Amino acid sequence: MTAGDPSHPHLLATLLELSQALNSETDVAIVLRQVVFALRDLIGCRHASLVLWNPDRGQFEQGASTNVQNVAKRVRQKGGATRWIMEHGEPLVVANTSANPYSSNPMLGESGVRSFAGVPIQHTGERLGVLYALSEDENQFQEAEIEVMESLAAVAATAIHNALLVGRLEQLSQFKDALIRLAAHDLRSPVSLATGYLDILSQELPDDAEYSAFTEPIGDALRQMLEIIDDVLDFTRWTPGA
Repeated sequence: MTAGDPSHPHLLATLLELSQALNSETDVAIVLRQVVFALRDLIGCRHASLVLWNPDRGQFEQGASTNVQNVAKRVRQKGGATRWIMEHGEPLVVANTSANPYSSNPMLGESGVRSFAGVPIQHTGERLGVLYALSEDENQFQEAEIEVMESLAAVAATAIHNALLVGRLEQLSQFKDALIRLAAHDLRSPVSLATGYLDILSQELPDDAEYSAFTEPIGDALRQMLEIIDDVLDFTRWTPGA
């Protein structure tokens, strides 16, 4: 492997360019994929992977890898290197996976991984996940490589946090729209029913101004409510640019 000095101008320029690209992307899956390929290119490791921790569910749920499908579902949820890094917030290097208790996951053997290094991805004290460099050879991973990984993890943390936030806001917006649609539908039925009964009542009542003075304002109010409900339903179905 070859890793540059973390303070080298070329590396700093690369990280700055990568930061700009990552922070312009709001799809977290794309951000994760860009990060793992960037790590592979930066330190010349064989493969790289990244997994994110869901604190609400207490498990790893999302990730990206240059060589493994569904990597977040295949990491050990407990007792493995990934969980250790999350709990301690420190880098972990395993130079020989055949002689380390953190490397019993069969995914490593299947992928031909003989050594790996992992660093936590942290944003303002919150641990978001773990970034890994993977090698098919026994390797101690040099201090400079770990520093590059930590620099990349710091760059990635902000972009990942922002992308996750956008995703949560989109979910919240969808939930809000669904709630509004549900409420509007639930309101429409009784208002329509009341309007129908009022029409029947108006037909049965004598054609008298005294009765009309009561029924007409009620009918107008009910029809106005129906128009508002229809407008709300139309708004929830509207999408920008449509």
